[in-house]
Amino acid sequence: MNKQITSEYKLNREHPIQVIVKDIYGVERIIPVNDNAKTFTRLTGRKTLKRSDINEIKLLGFDIEILPTVNDLRMSGAI
Repeated sequence: MNKQITSEYKLNREHPIQVIVKDIYGVERIIPVNDNAKTFTRLTGRKTLKRSDINEIKLLGFDIEILPTVNDLRMSGAI
């Protein structure tokens, strides 16, 4: 890898894509949380991301961070 590609890769790893995964009427919805994730939804022209979008984003060198929902926190006893 050349130096520029290496530095861009490190930048991608410092700013993960943050999403929330919800099951809405049996359909998985991947909802963007931070600006990086919302940028990818603008590129796709949709409000949510698909699992295939996430796989492509990973190939670009981004880390995906799945944040817990309120229901997840309640079930774990955290709140």
